[in-house]
Parts: sequence; C-alpha cells; structure tokens
Amino acid sequence: MPATPIVNVSYSDALAAVVTVRDGISEFSVRDHKLRGPMAMTPEGNIRIRGGMSIKGTRATVHSLPPCASFDIERVLADGSRLLLASGLKSGQSVIDRLPPLNVGFSYVARGYAASGTTSTTEVGTVCPCDGFALNFGPDASEVVVGDRNMGGPPQYSASPERERDQFHFVGGGLPMGFESGNLSMKESMEFTIEEDDYLRVRGLFGRYGSAWVRPHLGDRGFAAVTGTLTRCAPEDYRVSVSTKRERWREPNGVG
Repeated sequence: MPATPIVNVSYSDALAAVVTVRDGISEFSVRDHKLRGPMAMTPEGNIRIRGGMSIKGTRATVHSLPPCASFDIERVLADGSRLLLASGLKSGQSVIDRLPPLNVGFSYVARGYAASGTTSTTEVGTVCPCDGFALNFGPDASEVVVGDRNMGGPPQYSASPERERDQFHFVGGGLPMGFESGNLSMKESMEFTIEEDDYLRVRGLFGRYGSAWVRPHLGDRGFAAVTGTLTRCAPEDYRVSVSTKRERWREPNGVG
C-alpha cells in the first residue's frame, strides 16, 4: 500500500474548487527519541501505523511506504453520487471543479496508485460557502456570474416545481381527464445586483448562451435554459433578473 494522499481544497471567487493532491508522508524516522512517520491516533486513543510492520520476539520493525505514482480525484455528493474529475495526476497537481454544490457538505476522494498497483485513499469533507447563488456559462462552465448581493436586502430566489400532466378527451363526451406524466418541470427566478464594471461581461454572457448551470443557495444544481434582464438601478449598479427552466442534466465539456 502506498502512502496516504494529502488533499487540499480551496475556493476561487467564481465558486470553483481547486483540489490539490500530494504524496503523503511515506518514510519513518527517529528524532529526539520520537518515531515520526505515516501514523495517526484513532478516536479511541490507539496509534494506527500507515506502513508495514513486522514483529520478531519483542522487537517491532516498521517499514516505509512506497510513494504514489499517480492519483485520481472524485467528487462525492451527500446522496452518494460520484463523479471522476481527474485521473493520472502527479504529486502537487490540481484539478478545478467548476460546479461544487453551495452551502452543503460533500467530499473529495483522492486515490493514490503505487507503481506496484496497490492503492490508498483519502476522503476530505468540505463546504463551498456562498451568500447567494451562481450561474456557470460556456461549454466548460468556466464563465461565472455570482449573485451574492442585492440592493435593499439579500439576493432573491424562487422556484416553481410543477408535475406535468397529460389531458385526455374521450369519445362520447364527458369531462376530460388529466394524468400525471411523471415529468417534473422546474422554473426559477433570481434577482441580484452587479457593479457597473461587470455589466458588459454579464450582458455578453446572456447574449452568447441560452443555457447555464444553475447553483442555488442550498446545494441544488441544475442545467437550464436562461434569460436575463439587466436594469440600471443606481449610478454604479445594475439589477439582474434571471428566469430559468430546467433541462436534462449534462456535465461540462472535459468532465466525466
């Protein structure tokens, strides 16, 4: 088994996660009569050695771990769904996750592979904080509008889920009957404020793209048709009003 990967997660202003993986501590050493190396204390107070150990008589010998030759990174959501974000990473390399859910717990899993084919795994829990919501545009979801401010109060968001119904008219008259088709239609509206310096960029995104990935405040994510209206509401601010209608989910280019 190779050394356990070390995973670091940070977030950009665009609410993207930067996940960096490095080789874990793989060698044991003795310094000042203290053993140092890949080990950790369990909640029960036991010391768990992440290495090899052999016992001969009364002497215990610990062995260093081999380094990882490559790493895979997965995102794991609270519902258990998993998405492979990158494979074959080397120590110190990163992957950018442009669509982490907002304000709910989830995790990233790094799996390290030794040259011998053995593996070790690290799972890191995390939360992407945001005071509003985000819209990701473009084939790779890299162009982002963050709605985290509004004049006179917090950013506004509303959702209108509706179960679609099929209506049937029967031969011979009588009232038509409606039956649920099983399809859920979701419409959303958002309102927030952007600074004047960002006006042309945001207007251009709505002009170039008819769809976007929508990330509301509490973890939901969707791909949707979007329309936007920008209104000047103060000398240096524009109000952005957005309407969406959810479409079938798809991953950005280069993911999955």
